[in-house]
Formats: sequence, structure tokens, C-alpha cells
Amino acid sequence: MSINISDIDVFVLSYNREDFIINTLRSILSQSICPNIITVFDNGSTDSTIEQINKLGEKRIKIIKASSNNSVMWNYKRAINSAISKYTILFHDDDIIHYQYLEHVLVTLNKFDNIGLVCSGMHPSKKPESIKMKRLIYKYNLFKDDVGLASKAYYGFPINFSSSVYRTDLLKTSKFENEKFQKISDRPFLFDIAKKGGSVLLTGKYIFYRKHQGQDSNNIKSGPYENHLIELHKKYYSILKDGGSMDRFIFYSNLKYYLKVESAKLKIDDFSFYELKTFRKLSLNKSEVFIIDILYFFRMYLLIKVYRYLLRLFHT
Repeated sequence: MSINISDIDVFVLSYNREDFIINTLRSILSQSICPNIITVFDNGSTDSTIEQINKLGEKRIKIIKASSNNSVMWNYKRAINSAISKYTILFHDDDIIHYQYLEHVLVTLNKFDNIGLVCSGMHPSKKPESIKMKRLIYKYNLFKDDVGLASKAYYGFPINFSSSVYRTDLLKTSKFENEKFQKISDRPFLFDIAKKGGSVLLTGKYIFYRKHQGQDSNNIKSGPYENHLIELHKKYYSILKDGGSMDRFIFYSNLKYYLKVESAKLKIDDFSFYELKTFRKLSLNKSEVFIIDILYFFRMYLLIKVYRYLLRLFHT
């Protein structure tokens, strides 16, 4: 039995996005295969978000309100509990979606029966609505478990976590580990679903990820903090150490570089202590530490970055 657009619950999670949500909704309404219903879960907005949506006069948009602002996770759970279709997508309220995204998602869901997760590449921009969209060729990576997806993410491929398509039964039975990972818990969450049901990564730039001042992900003061980042590296390590030689190479090459970047952002005075703390948390042996130091000395992470840049440059 084929999967069609009515088999996907399309949700938008929102709070005080009067400046951006209309462009987001218009990009969903402009899909080459448009959803029958778009449900906005508004988390008690105090600005004109709801008024702006109502001005569209679009019967396909349904708003579920909240009497006051609750946590982001509360809104996620509210949406997840409302899902009834075989698949569910949770869009953010400030991004722009390429017009072929849902079309290619449906191609994927029909090509790979019962796949657990579909996610895609993205392009960050301060003004994503000004980007001229090019028609995308359908290209993908299929991963039977969590290793391939985690390796891609640690390698630096710009996976968009916020607009992934989940098999609803897995979405409902998987848990966000907020205490352990805080606001970067979306990555482990996706990896866990990929481990259970496999995943497909659409390699094109399907999500135009908006960068703006009101973005919590860019607010260092609200986290993630040192312990959350170390836990995320530990999660990657637990997955990639059992992968192939290339997966381990990617992890060993990038770990120290990522730690350097994080220590600068967090303004950690003693990098060596942060590094040692991470190595101990990961239970790395002496041979692994030696390999990490050698690969960092020869700047292998730079070669990976150059290779990744060239792939993106010539990707069509």
C-alpha cells in the first residue's frame, strides 16, 4: 500500500514568531505536494503570531493554542501525543522549506517501506526567504542503523534535525533525554530512532535554516553547557566506535577540534582540563588518545572540512 500526503501529520511548533511564521507557512503551502492540513501548536504566544496566521485566511491551517507559555518540550510532547498518521513531521516556525521537500519525502517513504526516519541537508541563512530555490535532483543516503547517520553528523554534514520525518510509532515510544543533553537532545533522539528503524538522509539543501537573534540555539547563556556537550561526544563515540574504520577515523580526527571550538565558546580557561575530562568520560585508552593527538597535530580535521566544502560546492 503506497504512502501519500494524508499519511503524514504536518505540525509546526511555534511561540512568538510574528516576524517569521508566515513565510514558513507559505513555504509549506507552496509544496509541490501540499498537505491537506497544517497544524500549528502555539505555545501561548503573546505577540501577533496567531493574528498573522488568521490573516492568511487559509482553511488548511489549524491552530491549537495554549493559555500560557510552557516549555519547548511540553509543546513537543503535546504535538507528538496528537499524531495519528503513520508518519509525523515537526517543523520549526522560522525556517523556509524547499518546495520539493514533501514530494521527495513521499518518494522516499514509498521506496523504503517502513523506514524509521527521513531527514535532509540544510542551508543556514539570515534571510532564507530571499534565496532563490533551484530544482533539486533526488539524492539520498540509506542507513540501516544509527552509525551512518551519526557518522555524517560528526563528519560535519549539515543535517537539519528540526524538520525530520518520523515513523509515528517510533516517535511516540522514543524519549528525549533532556537532563543529559539539554537543548541538543534532538541529535541523540534521531540516532535512537535511526537505530530502531533505519534512516534516509536526503542530501540536498531542503531546509533553509534561519539564523536570527531570537534563536535559543545561539544563546550560549542558556546552554548547552560543558557536561551536555561531553555527553553528546560520548553518545557519538558509543555509536561510531562500533562502526567501520572510516567512522572511527572521522571521530578521532574531529574530537579535539570540536573540543577546542567548544572551550572557546564556553570561555573555558583550562582547555587541557576540559580535554582530559572528556577523554575520561569517554573511557578512551592510551592508544586512542595517541591517535587523536597525532591526527590533530596533522590537522586532519581541516582536510575533512575542505573535502566537505568541495562536495557541497559541486553538489547540484
